[in-house]
Amino acid sequence: MNFLSGKAYLIGVSIAKERRGQGLGTLLMQTSLQALQQENIAEVELSVTPENKGAIKVYAGKLGFVAKDTKIDEYGPVENRLVMMLSLDNLT
Repeated sequence: MNFLSGKAYLIGVSIAKERRGQGLGTLLMQTSLQALQQENIAEVELSVTPENKGAIKVYAGKLGFVAKDTKIDEYGPVENRLVMMLSLDNLT
């Protein structure tokens, strides 16, 4: 986290396959976002594989992240990333 810029980057968030679909990812993210807001973080950014529709559904549909950019070959050939951002200003 970069407290000076008021921006945080979430890296490596995942839920074990056998535990997916139980709301744990949403709960983990909501708890993390609330903690970041308490630390006066105003913006959170993350990246996700565009094919990970389940994660994108949680990030965009349940948490309010918006797609900001697509990085082509970010982690090597055919390893694209969808960059998503959330403003914590109106988080409840």
